[in-house]
Amino acid sequence: MKKIYLILILFLFVWVEAQIQQGGLPVSLTDYNTNKTTPYIYTPNTNVSALRQEDEVVDQIKDIPWRYGYIHYVDVSLEDGVFETLPNGDRLWRVNIQSPGAQTVNFTFDKYHLAEGTKLFIYTQNYERVIGAFTHANNKAHGFLTTTLIEGEEATLELYEPKGLIGQSELHLQRVVHGYRSLDFKKKYIGDSGNCNNNVVCPEGDNWRDQIRSVGILLSQDNLSAGFCTGALINNACNEEKAYFLTANHCGADDPTTVVGFNFESTTCVNNSGPYLDNTVSGVSVKASNGGSDFMLLELSSLPPASYNVFYSGWDRSSTPPNGQVGIHHPAGDLKKISFDNEAAVNGNFSGAQCWRVLDWEDGTTEGGSSGSPLYNLAGNIIGQLYGGAANCSNNVDDYYGRFDVSWDGGSNANNELKTWLDACNTGVISLPGYDPNAISLAEDAALGFSGVPGGSICGDKFGQALTIRNRGVQDLISAEIRYGVSGNMQTFNWNGLLNSSQSETISLDSLNLSSGNYSYEAYLVLTNLIQDEDLTNDSLTFPISITEGTSVIVNLATNFEADENTFSIIDGQGNVVAFEDDFDNNDSYTFEYCLPQGSYCIIIEDEGEDGLSPSFFFDQGNYQLIVGGIEVFNGDDIGGSYEYCIEGEIDDTTGLSGSTNQVSFNLYPNPTSEGFTVETKENINRVQLYDIIGTKVYDRELENEQTYVSTQGLARGVFLVKVFSNKGTGIAKVLVK
Repeated sequence: MKKIYLILILFLFVWVEAQIQQGGLPVSLTDYNTNKTTPYIYTPNTNVSALRQEDEVVDQIKDIPWRYGYIHYVDVSLEDGVFETLPNGDRLWRVNIQSPGAQTVNFTFDKYHLAEGTKLFIYTQNYERVIGAFTHANNKAHGFLTTTLIEGEEATLELYEPKGLIGQSELHLQRVVHGYRSLDFKKKYIGDSGNCNNNVVCPEGDNWRDQIRSVGILLSQDNLSAGFCTGALINNACNEEKAYFLTANHCGADDPTTVVGFNFESTTCVNNSGPYLDNTVSGVSVKASNGGSDFMLLELSSLPPASYNVFYSGWDRSSTPPNGQVGIHHPAGDLKKISFDNEAAVNGNFSGAQCWRVLDWEDGTTEGGSSGSPLYNLAGNIIGQLYGGAANCSNNVDDYYGRFDVSWDGGSNANNELKTWLDACNTGVISLPGYDPNAISLAEDAALGFSGVPGGSICGDKFGQALTIRNRGVQDLISAEIRYGVSGNMQTFNWNGLLNSSQSETISLDSLNLSSGNYSYEAYLVLTNLIQDEDLTNDSLTFPISITEGTSVIVNLATNFEADENTFSIIDGQGNVVAFEDDFDNNDSYTFEYCLPQGSYCIIIEDEGEDGLSPSFFFDQGNYQLIVGGIEVFNGDDIGGSYEYCIEGEIDDTTGLSGSTNQVSFNLYPNPTSEGFTVETKENINRVQLYDIIGTKVYDRELENEQTYVSTQGLARGVFLVKVFSNKGTGIAKVLVK
């Protein structure tokens, strides 16, 4: 995902819900009246031999994901399976998917939207392995759902629809991942990772139990390849539980198809015997990335539930070399391992990135698939993530980790630095301890956080506030008194509700009306449950804000497979092109943010193919979202050839022509245009004139017909006024020249 930040970003757009299974059993297993034969759909044969030949070379390269599977694009909808109406009127749909010879399969749905009460299960023959139920709770705005791995070459998809909800769900399978050297959950394949690696359950990991809970395996997709990387949940300084996940930039996990799994660990020290990879979250959004230190900060689509028992690692952004370091990772997609280096890391450079260089692992190593894994100092804080290197069991030397201190500050550019996200409250802390969401020791402990990214410059005269209150105590939280605001404008909010231990709630407060200038915002808890709680360290927030007058404009653009057809423009009231973007990649996402000074503007998006952002074969359809002044004014793909939204109604006309008698209506197309446009009317056109926005005539032609073409070659970009003359009078319209 690409994020273009012209003004500091203040609003977040993240996907919600996760690939969290609701449990239960397929209806076909419990209802013995089902009797229809389930049809099979087969993927093409997979040339595993050729893939393994490539792997012999690329497996030595750590700075790419460790490939475990080949992606087959399919086109499987509800029309391709078999429906069966059950005796009670409910309906069941099933289809078998087989990828011949696969060790594992997993699936990506690009259209997933289930009605409440509808359930999707996926299972192997004889129901030996069942995942699900997936329900309406897994619905996402982007429509994707990617599953975990299922061992074997085939699986059955089963959709259950209650009687009153038949036909109200949408399901389309886009990809089948043929895992040709994947995870065997009962017995790892020989050679998946070297025998010098230490299972984290071993005594070597005893001092690192919290950090081990942070580390997750990352399943990403890129074109035709599916691969493994590693990363870790990471804490932030705002007392807010955000599902931030640090990995390597080269892992390329900028896609809603990405899956992150936790607790994939051996149950014994000696043998590689592990659980199923079921503690997963499907879907991520990219907050920031930078090749200069090879980092990528993701936000998972949902907080991992309490049952996952995760930990959010602390960090250290100092530039002081550590005295020793520890790596926790999934080499070759294997069960989680831990490695130790007892000597100080040194500064190094790898492929142009600034790194910590691990000279020699004394115990353990890293391999492909370890990419993105955290490097911890001896205090247990993250100081970098694995980029690449030559280390393996036979040669434990030279690994390179992108430096956390280099990743920290990207020059006040939110999309390439960690600072904006991990210290949004501008505390300035050099190091931050980890956070355990399941550690509850105090009876009365409420924590206050800020929902969003509060620091920096705010566009407009209103500071919208959303605080989070979390119960970190044993006792239920039923009331809290909160003071908030800026100096001289402090307000009180009395919250009442019910939060059980570990539960949280977002509180939307009235916006503060602030004039332009710099302020110090603060919020703090006065009383909880009518008493002062037992931990005051998480009761307050303080951070600077800067107010800039203007109108906030946010454009979210998701392209389809014909991105070269799209352009985006902002034209001010004098016809000046304030912004123009046309360099888009296919099937990618972009965010543009502007703080426009007071005035009139038109925001225009154009599709040259005049079919909007319609879907293309094998690829998701595009989408366009426009938010002006915090209000969504458009969200969809049906823009035809163009869509225009004007702030303050219209672009200013300094020519005075718009006030002329407008007696003739006519069509003008294409608009916007780059080469010229056609004027068409039901009347005979006597004359056509073209004026720039200040009233200079740039085109004048006499004629006698109902249609004419006006060339715009040689004209500057901007807004022009078209004046049409006929026997019945005149007509005026605007045209945008790109």
